[in-house]
Amino acid sequence: WERISRAAGITHGVERWRLGLAMLIEDREAALAADGEGDEARQETRRAEIGRARDLAGLVQQLAQRLEALSPRQLAPAFIAAFKDVVHAYLRPEAQALDKVEAEIDQLGTVGAIGGAFSLRSFTRALRANMEAAVQRERSFGDGVLIADYRLAAGLEFRRVIICGAYDGAFPVGAGADMLVADRFWQQLHGRFPYIEDASLRLRRAHSAAARASAAAGDGGLVWSAPLNSASAAGEYYPAPQMVAAARRHDEAVKTASALRGAPGAGWLRRPRSPMGSLLAGIPIEASDVSVREAVLQKRSALPLEVGHPLHAALLMLRSRRGSEFTEWDGNLAGVGDPGWLALRATVSPTPLEHYATCGFRYLGRSLLRINVVEEIEERETMDPAERGTLIHDVLDTFFREKQAEGRPRVNEAWTATDAQRLLAILDGSLGEARARGRTGLDLYASYEARNIRADLVAFLERDTEFRRATGAVPTQFEVSVPEAEIAGVRLRGYADRIDETPDKRAAWVIDYKSGSTRPFEGLKNQADPLLGGTKLQLPVYLTAAPAGASQTGVYWFITRRANFAQYEYHPTPENQERFSQTLRAIVDGIASGAFPAVSGEEDERYGGFANCAYCDFNRLCSRRRDSEISAKLGDPRLAPWLAVGQKARGQQQS
Repeated sequence: WERISRAAGITHGVERWRLGLAMLIEDREAALAADGEGDEARQETRRAEIGRARDLAGLVQQLAQRLEALSPRQLAPAFIAAFKDVVHAYLRPEAQALDKVEAEIDQLGTVGAIGGAFSLRSFTRALRANMEAAVQRERSFGDGVLIADYRLAAGLEFRRVIICGAYDGAFPVGAGADMLVADRFWQQLHGRFPYIEDASLRLRRAHSAAARASAAAGDGGLVWSAPLNSASAAGEYYPAPQMVAAARRHDEAVKTASALRGAPGAGWLRRPRSPMGSLLAGIPIEASDVSVREAVLQKRSALPLEVGHPLHAALLMLRSRRGSEFTEWDGNLAGVGDPGWLALRATVSPTPLEHYATCGFRYLGRSLLRINVVEEIEERETMDPAERGTLIHDVLDTFFREKQAEGRPRVNEAWTATDAQRLLAILDGSLGEARARGRTGLDLYASYEARNIRADLVAFLERDTEFRRATGAVPTQFEVSVPEAEIAGVRLRGYADRIDETPDKRAAWVIDYKSGSTRPFEGLKNQADPLLGGTKLQLPVYLTAAPAGASQTGVYWFITRRANFAQYEYHPTPENQERFSQTLRAIVDGIASGAFPAVSGEEDERYGGFANCAYCDFNRLCSRRRDSEISAKLGDPRLAPWLAVGQKARGQQQS
């Protein structure tokens, strides 16, 4: 049910439950019908999802009906009885503290003696308030260490208080700046409304909180702590005024932060070791402290760790990843000894093959281990880029099929303003469905996104007219299923977005729409690497759907203004097709060899991170040093099968 609700995009609200689950069931039933006699395991999975979604929808509907019956205002006795029936129906009798919750419900029911009444909203508000008031500490917290923001110390008392990071500018925390309203306007308002939350009031409250934090210390005393330098050692820090005042009570000569910073050690003033020095030589506080010490001692001893030692696997992983050999810790599965598990499926789309050529570890996680990454559903602010791309594809597919039924467009015919209006009407309908599925984000951003998509589609019609006039072709097929073809021992499948043909059938263009960034495709400008190292294989596969005997051209067409409607072409020359065949063979051999390295690609200086990791679901599983680690292993012959993919795609001799 948790997975189903996430897939349905449920956030909150009964309508979102109803619409989301209904749409999910509709989508899964449509996919099941489209499968026909397809993969039986996939069909069974979809049937199970439909069944679970219906069960969940029934539960939610039943619960909503019971709660909606409580919405109208009614006398307390009748309301309490009905509400407790709901509680008993959905909560286990042995649930912890249920008896106390029921006592609070009954206590609210006493207002019935004076003719009190409740609606569901008013009762929920009252019950929440009563339960929060009932949460009282019956005894002390006990012994231990509480680590918290200093502002939470108000009203508490501790045997000892240690104020960490008490340097000027951080303790007490600053008032902060208001980016919308200038300070002078706050000051004017504060003159009329003395309790308004302006910068000066926030600062006074911060100073009061700092005073309460120091006052929370019991007889054990108060310890102030301040760093002398920033973490990057780029600047010096000076003790906060409150810390200087506390020091002055011990030594009247300490009148400034500079004086305290340079004061020699004394009984009341200590200069401890560095954080790492304290960790290694001080009193261990956590188990991880002991582990660090053991690791340092082990490093100094240079003795091998025995199997079974708590640090054995961790240190072996680090040493293996930072070494020059391609090991199982880096994605070398040659020792699995199960060729059947490493073999490709009966038929495969080009996308997983591109994943392998880009990063072997991504292929391992997604296609071999089949790790299902489930996103946490939240109230999205904007439309997900993948959802946006799918919506635009569907809108264009509907529009072109509709116009084809009308016998349009004819050769060199321009799209008209009426056509643009029809395209936008189709878009509005699709956006309405997406909104019902909770996929368009907040209304504020959704309206902005809709305007952008509308402008993109209208501009695309103009570019489409230019493209057709330049080629002399017209669209003939849409969302074309690529006939399964075996190339280099790989059975390929896929869908081409569109095929354009000239009236004499002598030339054809197979088009794949793209709605994202052009950055991953810019290397295709260099026709010397038409497969981009094996990472761009879709067009060679989709071209198998083009009419035989025609001059063929594959086109990646970016259909947004942001991408300037860029086009990148692939020409199936004998040389390119031979490269494609050898690349597929190299991918098959690389997978069979068990070589699945984590490959980061170049560091993205503009956006940060690594080029291959920006949209990878398994980014957090990889080493932080993945770039230098893979570079150190390039000479290992066990990595050669993966390296051969890029070499074959670029037409290079295998090293």
